[in-house]
Amino acid sequence: MFFGEFQHTIDQKNRIVIPAKFRVFVSEKEDRKGFIIGLSVIRNEPCLYMYPYSGMRKVIEDVQRVIGSAPDGDDLLRLFSTNAEFVAIDSQSRIVIPQKLIDAVRLPKEVILTGVIDRIEIWSAGDWLERQKGHGGLKERLIHLSRGEGTEGSSGRSN
Repeated sequence: MFFGEFQHTIDQKNRIVIPAKFRVFVSEKEDRKGFIIGLSVIRNEPCLYMYPYSGMRKVIEDVQRVIGSAPDGDDLLRLFSTNAEFVAIDSQSRIVIPQKLIDAVRLPKEVILTGVIDRIEIWSAGDWLERQKGHGGLKERLIHLSRGEGTEGSSGRSN
């Protein structure tokens, strides 16, 4: 599980350090090898998603279940899978972000890494600040939802 937000700088070789507080939750042997990083093709957000290998298996199962039987299911699966790559974690806890993905979401050197329970998101610092400005009523909404006061107006959650 991933929680918190961290400001980082992408270096000249497109590397970024995975924060220690995130690495604590990467415990399975296969997960310590690296992450699957990709575009937010389903939600179309201007950020990159990073899943540990074990978490990505669940996402893939969900995606295949939801879109696998659609008439254009194969094309949707291709869109999903061709916009993601495995990135290894080096001995200094860094990953290299593929240039293709940096270009796709226009990531500058200054980025914010956010923990979103089952994934890490990488945002442009500017895009993240703008997004935070638009969250004015979310805390109140969360309080209402936690009290069981309805879900009207919810956009739902899907990967």
